Amino acid sequence: MLDIDHFKPFNDTYGHPQGDKLLRAMADVLRESTRLKTDIIARYGGEEFVIVLPNTPATGAEALADRVRDSVGGERSADFVAERIRATMEERAFEGFPNRRDARITVSLGVASYPDHGKTADELVANADKALYLAKCLGRNCVQVFH
Repeated sequence: MLDIDHFKPFNDTYGHPQGDKLLRAMADVLRESTRLKTDIIARYGGEEFVIVLPNTPATGAEALADRVRDSVGGERSADFVAERIRATMEERAFEGFPNRRDARITVSLGVASYPDHGKTADELVANADKALYLAKCLGRNCVQVFH
């Protein structure tokens, strides 16, 4: 589960058309960071998204992360994909804000996996949301796996 950090102040500062543009840009980042034919991306509320990564463990070894750092294909862990999305958003400047500086946007992500963190869709969503809440409490712009 992913939430755009400080989205309401962004909308208040730049306006709702720019907020809509940001949501579309976020969807582009998610598509670029996931497997097109396998993973599922859905908007879940105002500025939240859910990403379903079938057959992907919650955590993976550092060697695995190094092996797939520049690739979204092949075997990878959910926390690696989440971190990749977070880093991509943090690095990207969002242009098109008339008479204003480009904006830097961060995201917070919560990870839960089946069956370790829930055996039903409702449990997985609830536990990913708890992990997301923890990421927000820890200062935002980070990834937390449910424990």
